[in-house]
Formats: sequence, structure tokens, C-alpha cells
Amino acid sequence: MPKQSKPATAPAIKPQRAPRTPRTAPPSDSFAAHLGDTLNRLHLDEVGAAHYLGVPVHTVRKWLTGERQPSSSVVRLLEVLGVLEALAPELHASLLP
Repeated sequence: MPKQSKPATAPAIKPQRAPRTPRTAPPSDSFAAHLGDTLNRLHLDEVGAAHYLGVPVHTVRKWLTGERQPSSSVVRLLEVLGVLEALAPELHASLLP
């Protein structure tokens, strides 16, 4: 009895992924304005803001001028710090430089 060959199958096609882009906040001046308002309210200069957010001073300057957009984690950090300031002002004050 002759051997039967297997039917030919088409090779599997892998779906192509779109290239990854860094996660950043939506490009707008709203973060710069929000950050500026926050720094004014907390009486922080650029150096104090850098200590408060844990980033270099030149990064804060670029955020304030809109030259650079922050990552989504920085945007979220600023939101959480605002909530902390509203709910536990004494605890928030302990975080200020």
C-alpha cells in the first residue's frame, strides 16, 4: 500500500506590531500650567520643585517651558500629591523640601 502524503498547509502569519512609542502625557501646555500653579501655591522655586518631584532641575525647567512633556507616571504623581495635600496637609507638608 503506498504512503499518503500530508496535505500542504500554509505557513502561519504572525501579526505585525506597531512600533512602541514612549508613554508621555498628551502634548499640551496644560501640564506646564498645572505645574506652574502647583509651584506657586506651594511657594517652590525650580530647585525646590526638582527635590519635591525627584527629578533634575533642568527637567523641571523643560516641563515649565513646554519644551519637554513628562511621562504619564509624573503626571499621576502630581495628581496623587495634590490629593495628599487636600486630604492630609500635615503629611504633605513633611514631603516639601
